[in-house]
Amino acid sequence: MTPGGNYTNFDKSNFILADILRFTSKSDAMPYVIPYVFIQAPYTVTTTTTELTTLSEIPGASTIVITTSTTGDTNENKKVFIVLHAKCMDIGSFDFYQKFAPADMDFMMPEYPGYSICEGKSTPTNCDKYFRNFMRYVINILGYSPQNITICGHSIGSGPACTITRELNNISALILIYPFASTEHLIQNFTCGMFKCKRLAVERWDNEDNIKHIDVPTLIIAAEHDKITPMFHSELLYNSSHATKAFYMLKNLNHHLYDFKAVKELIDRFLKIL
Repeated sequence: MTPGGNYTNFDKSNFILADILRFTSKSDAMPYVIPYVFIQAPYTVTTTTTELTTLSEIPGASTIVITTSTTGDTNENKKVFIVLHAKCMDIGSFDFYQKFAPADMDFMMPEYPGYSICEGKSTPTNCDKYFRNFMRYVINILGYSPQNITICGHSIGSGPACTITRELNNISALILIYPFASTEHLIQNFTCGMFKCKRLAVERWDNEDNIKHIDVPTLIIAAEHDKITPMFHSELLYNSSHATKAFYMLKNLNHHLYDFKAVKELIDRFLKIL
Protein backbone atom coordinates (compact mmCIF):
# COMPACT_ATOMS: atom_id res chain seq x y z
CA MET A 1 0.00 0.00 0.00
CA THR A 2 1.61 3.23 -1.14
CA PRO A 3 0.55 6.87 -0.70
CA GLY A 4 -1.96 8.69 -2.84
CA GLY A 5 -1.60 12.32 -3.81
CA ASN A 6 -4.66 14.56 -3.86
CA TYR A 7 -3.83 16.57 -0.75
CA THR A 8 -2.93 19.63 -2.82
CA ASN A 9 -6.59 19.84 -3.86
CA PHE A 10 -7.70 20.26 -0.26
CA ASP A 11 -8.68 23.87 0.46
CA LYS A 12 -7.90 24.41 4.15
CA SER A 13 -9.25 27.98 4.11
CA ASN A 14 -12.76 26.78 5.03
CA PHE A 15 -11.53 24.61 7.88
CA ILE A 16 -10.33 25.07 11.42
CA LEU A 17 -7.16 23.23 12.46
CA ALA A 18 -8.06 22.02 15.94
CA ASP A 19 -5.57 21.44 18.68
CA ILE A 20 -3.78 18.13 19.09
CA LEU A 21 -5.95 15.63 20.93
CA ARG A 22 -4.56 12.89 23.12
CA PHE A 23 -6.68 10.66 25.30
CA THR A 24 -6.34 7.52 27.36
CA SER A 25 -8.74 4.61 27.69
CA LYS A 26 -9.68 3.30 31.13
CA SER A 27 -8.85 -0.19 29.92
CA ASP A 28 -5.50 0.69 28.32
CA ALA A 29 -2.43 2.41 29.68
CA MET A 30 -1.23 3.74 26.32
CA PRO A 31 -2.51 7.08 25.00
CA TYR A 32 -4.39 7.20 21.69
CA VAL A 33 -3.39 10.03 19.44
CA ILE A 34 -5.40 12.11 16.98
CA PRO A 35 -2.76 14.73 16.17
CA TYR A 36 -4.47 16.80 13.48
CA VAL A 37 -8.20 17.47 13.31
CA PHE A 38 -9.44 19.59 10.43
CA ILE A 39 -12.95 20.74 11.31
CA GLN A 40 -15.25 22.42 8.85
CA ALA A 41 -16.77 25.42 10.61
CA PRO A 42 -19.08 25.73 12.41
CA TYR A 43 -18.35 22.85 14.78
CA THR A 44 -17.69 22.41 18.46
CA VAL A 45 -15.46 19.73 19.93
CA THR A 46 -16.01 18.91 23.57
CA THR A 47 -12.62 18.73 25.23
CA THR A 48 -13.56 18.19 28.87
CA THR A 49 -12.29 14.59 28.81
CA THR A 50 -9.28 15.15 26.57
CA GLU A 51 -5.78 16.31 27.29
CA LEU A 52 -4.82 19.03 24.84
CA THR A 53 -1.14 19.22 24.04
CA THR A 54 1.19 20.19 21.23
CA LEU A 55 2.48 18.16 18.31
CA SER A 56 6.06 18.26 19.60
CA GLU A 57 4.96 16.35 22.70
CA ILE A 58 3.64 13.42 20.65
CA PRO A 59 6.41 11.66 18.74
CA GLY A 60 5.26 9.86 15.63
CA ALA A 61 1.80 11.41 15.55
CA SER A 62 0.45 11.40 12.01
CA THR A 63 -3.29 10.78 11.65
CA ILE A 64 -5.43 13.45 9.98
CA VAL A 65 -9.19 13.62 10.26
CA ILE A 66 -11.67 15.49 8.09
CA THR A 67 -15.01 16.10 9.71
CA THR A 68 -17.92 18.05 8.28
CA SER A 69 -20.35 18.05 11.13
CA THR A 70 -22.52 20.87 12.43
CA THR A 71 -23.54 21.99 15.86
CA GLY A 72 -26.87 20.87 17.27
CA ASP A 73 -27.90 17.78 19.21
CA THR A 74 -25.34 15.89 21.21
CA ASN A 75 -23.25 13.55 19.11
CA GLU A 76 -24.73 10.56 20.94
CA ASN A 77 -27.96 11.10 19.01
CA LYS A 78 -26.32 11.88 15.67
CA LYS A 79 -25.57 9.49 12.83
CA VAL A 80 -22.13 9.60 11.26
CA PHE A 81 -20.79 8.30 7.94
CA ILE A 82 -17.08 7.41 8.10
CA VAL A 83 -15.18 6.82 4.85
CA LEU A 84 -11.90 4.95 4.37
CA HIS A 85 -10.65 6.10 0.99
CA ALA A 86 -9.06 4.25 -1.92
CA LYS A 87 -5.33 3.79 -2.50
CA CYS A 88 -4.92 6.50 -5.13
CA MET A 89 -6.74 9.12 -3.03
CA ASP A 90 -6.22 10.99 0.24
CA ILE A 91 -8.00 13.64 2.30
CA GLY A 92 -7.95 15.97 -0.69
CA SER A 93 -10.67 13.69 -2.07
CA PHE A 94 -13.13 14.26 0.76
CA ASP A 95 -15.51 16.19 -1.49
CA PHE A 96 -15.49 13.20 -3.88
CA TYR A 97 -16.84 10.97 -1.11
CA GLN A 98 -19.35 13.50 0.17
CA LYS A 99 -21.18 13.12 -3.15
CA PHE A 100 -22.61 9.77 -2.08
CA ALA A 101 -22.65 10.27 1.69
CA PRO A 102 -26.17 10.46 3.21
CA ALA A 103 -27.24 14.09 3.59
CA ASP A 104 -28.66 13.57 7.08
CA MET A 105 -25.45 12.16 8.54
CA ASP A 106 -22.25 13.74 9.81
CA PHE A 107 -19.26 12.97 7.60
CA MET A 108 -15.74 12.00 8.67
CA MET A 109 -12.70 10.79 6.76
CA PRO A 110 -9.54 9.68 8.58
CA GLU A 111 -6.22 9.64 6.76
CA TYR A 112 -3.79 6.73 6.45
CA PRO A 113 -0.20 6.90 7.71
CA GLY A 114 2.16 7.74 4.85
CA TYR A 115 -0.54 9.62 2.90
CA SER A 116 -0.77 13.37 2.19
CA ILE A 117 1.18 15.11 4.99
CA CYS A 118 0.96 12.12 7.34
CA GLU A 119 4.20 10.56 8.43
CA GLY A 120 4.65 6.84 8.85
CA LYS A 121 4.45 3.74 6.71
CA SER A 122 1.13 2.67 5.24
CA THR A 123 1.20 -1.00 6.16
CA PRO A 124 -2.00 -2.90 7.00
CA THR A 125 -0.92 -3.06 10.65
CA ASN A 126 -0.32 0.70 10.86
CA CYS A 127 -3.53 1.58 9.01
CA ASP A 128 -5.56 -0.68 11.29
CA LYS A 129 -3.87 0.84 14.35
CA TYR A 130 -4.62 4.41 13.30
CA PHE A 131 -8.21 3.64 12.33
CA ARG A 132 -8.69 1.79 15.62
CA ASN A 133 -7.47 4.88 17.49
CA PHE A 134 -9.70 7.08 15.35
CA MET A 135 -12.76 4.99 16.21
CA ARG A 136 -11.92 5.24 19.91
CA TYR A 137 -11.77 8.99 19.46
CA VAL A 138 -15.13 9.09 17.67
CA ILE A 139 -16.88 6.91 20.27
CA ASN A 140 -15.12 7.78 23.53
CA ILE A 141 -14.33 11.46 23.01
CA LEU A 142 -16.75 12.86 20.43
CA GLY A 143 -19.45 10.66 21.96
CA TYR A 144 -21.03 9.05 18.90
CA SER A 145 -22.99 5.90 19.69
CA PRO A 146 -21.67 2.84 17.81
CA GLN A 147 -25.26 2.07 16.77
CA ASN A 148 -25.28 5.37 14.82
CA ILE A 149 -22.00 4.77 12.98
CA THR A 150 -21.75 3.61 9.36
CA ILE A 151 -18.30 2.66 8.06
CA CYS A 152 -17.69 2.81 4.31
CA GLY A 153 -14.54 1.25 2.83
CA HIS A 154 -13.65 2.00 -0.79
CA SER A 155 -11.24 -0.33 -2.61
CA ILE A 156 -8.13 -0.68 -0.38
CA GLY A 157 -10.17 1.02 2.36
CA SER A 158 -12.26 -2.13 2.61
CA GLY A 159 -9.27 -3.71 4.41
CA PRO A 160 -9.23 -1.59 7.57
CA ALA A 161 -13.03 -1.20 7.31
CA CYS A 162 -13.59 -4.96 7.65
CA THR A 163 -10.87 -5.38 10.29
CA ILE A 164 -12.21 -2.72 12.67
CA THR A 165 -15.87 -3.54 12.00
CA ARG A 166 -15.13 -7.13 13.04
CA GLU A 167 -13.53 -5.84 16.25
CA LEU A 168 -16.41 -3.51 17.10
CA ASN A 169 -19.25 -5.60 15.63
CA ASN A 170 -21.87 -3.22 17.03
CA ILE A 171 -22.02 -0.38 14.51
CA SER A 172 -25.05 0.43 12.36
CA ALA A 173 -23.77 -0.72 8.96
CA LEU A 174 -20.76 -1.60 6.83
CA ILE A 175 -20.57 -0.48 3.21
CA LEU A 176 -17.94 -1.86 0.84
CA ILE A 177 -17.44 -0.20 -2.54
CA TYR A 178 -15.30 -2.09 -5.08
CA PRO A 179 -13.76 -4.20 -2.28
CA PHE A 180 -11.17 -6.96 -2.44
CA ALA A 181 -11.49 -10.39 -0.87
CA SER A 182 -7.90 -10.55 0.40
CA THR A 183 -4.44 -9.23 -0.36
CA GLU A 184 -3.59 -12.73 -1.58
CA HIS A 185 -6.37 -12.59 -4.17
CA LEU A 186 -5.16 -9.14 -5.29
CA ILE A 187 -1.62 -10.34 -5.93
CA GLN A 188 -2.91 -13.39 -7.76
CA ASN A 189 -5.00 -11.06 -9.94
CA PHE A 190 -1.93 -9.16 -11.12
CA THR A 191 0.33 -12.21 -11.48
CA CYS A 192 -2.25 -14.44 -13.18
CA GLY A 193 -2.18 -16.73 -10.14
CA MET A 194 1.55 -17.50 -10.43
CA PHE A 195 2.43 -16.28 -6.93
CA LYS A 196 0.93 -16.94 -3.54
CA CYS A 197 0.64 -13.82 -1.42
CA LYS A 198 1.05 -15.75 1.84
CA ARG A 199 4.67 -16.38 0.89
CA LEU A 200 5.30 -12.87 -0.41
CA ALA A 201 3.65 -10.61 2.15
CA VAL A 202 4.04 -10.74 5.90
CA GLU A 203 1.26 -8.22 6.44
CA ARG A 204 -2.02 -8.48 4.62
CA TRP A 205 -5.76 -7.92 4.91
CA ASP A 206 -8.11 -10.88 4.71
CA ASN A 207 -11.58 -9.45 4.18
CA GLU A 208 -12.98 -12.85 3.25
CA ASP A 209 -12.13 -14.20 6.71
CA ASN A 210 -13.10 -11.03 8.59
CA ILE A 211 -16.53 -10.77 7.02
CA LYS A 212 -17.41 -14.28 8.27
CA HIS A 213 -17.27 -12.85 11.80
CA ILE A 214 -19.11 -9.59 11.11
CA ASP A 215 -22.73 -9.44 12.28
CA VAL A 216 -23.26 -5.88 11.05
CA PRO A 217 -25.63 -5.27 8.10
CA THR A 218 -23.40 -5.12 5.02
CA LEU A 219 -23.85 -3.53 1.60
CA ILE A 220 -21.42 -4.57 -1.14
CA ILE A 221 -21.18 -2.59 -4.40
CA ALA A 222 -19.18 -3.92 -7.38
CA ALA A 223 -18.42 -2.61 -10.87
CA GLU A 224 -19.15 -4.83 -13.86
CA HIS A 225 -15.85 -4.17 -15.68
CA ASP A 226 -13.56 -3.74 -12.67
CA LYS A 227 -10.08 -5.06 -13.53
CA ILE A 228 -8.42 -4.02 -10.23
CA THR A 229 -10.83 -5.74 -7.85
CA PRO A 230 -12.91 -7.91 -10.22
CA MET A 231 -16.49 -8.67 -9.30
CA PHE A 232 -15.65 -12.14 -8.00
CA HIS A 233 -14.02 -10.43 -4.98
CA SER A 234 -17.37 -8.91 -4.05
CA GLU A 235 -19.15 -12.18 -4.71
CA LEU A 236 -16.74 -14.03 -2.39
CA LEU A 237 -17.38 -11.49 0.35
CA TYR A 238 -21.14 -11.63 -0.13
CA ASN A 239 -21.21 -15.43 -0.02
CA SER A 240 -18.96 -15.50 3.05
CA SER A 241 -21.10 -13.07 5.03
CA HIS A 242 -23.69 -14.39 7.47
CA ALA A 243 -25.08 -10.95 8.33
CA THR A 244 -28.00 -9.07 6.82
CA LYS A 245 -26.53 -8.21 3.45
CA ALA A 246 -27.11 -6.82 -0.03
CA PHE A 247 -25.06 -7.00 -3.21
CA TYR A 248 -25.31 -4.71 -6.23
CA MET A 249 -23.38 -4.72 -9.48
CA LEU A 250 -23.11 -1.42 -11.36
CA LYS A 251 -23.27 -2.06 -15.10
CA ASN A 252 -20.83 -0.57 -17.62
CA LEU A 253 -18.52 0.80 -14.89
CA ASN A 254 -14.93 -0.02 -13.94
CA HIS A 255 -12.70 0.58 -10.92
CA HIS A 256 -12.04 4.19 -11.89
CA LEU A 257 -15.49 5.07 -13.24
CA TYR A 258 -18.31 6.01 -10.88
CA ASP A 259 -22.01 6.75 -10.97
CA PHE A 260 -22.37 8.94 -7.89
CA LYS A 261 -26.16 9.12 -8.18
CA ALA A 262 -26.52 5.34 -8.33
CA VAL A 263 -24.10 4.74 -5.44
CA LYS A 264 -25.82 7.34 -3.28
CA GLU A 265 -29.26 5.87 -4.02
CA LEU A 266 -28.05 2.37 -3.11
CA ILE A 267 -26.54 3.57 0.15
CA ASP A 268 -29.59 5.66 1.09
CA ARG A 269 -31.98 2.80 0.28
CA PHE A 270 -29.95 0.27 2.25
CA LEU A 271 -29.63 2.45 5.35
CA LYS A 272 -33.34 3.30 5.36
CA ILE A 273 -34.45 -0.33 5.53
CA LEU A 274 -32.24 -1.17 8.52
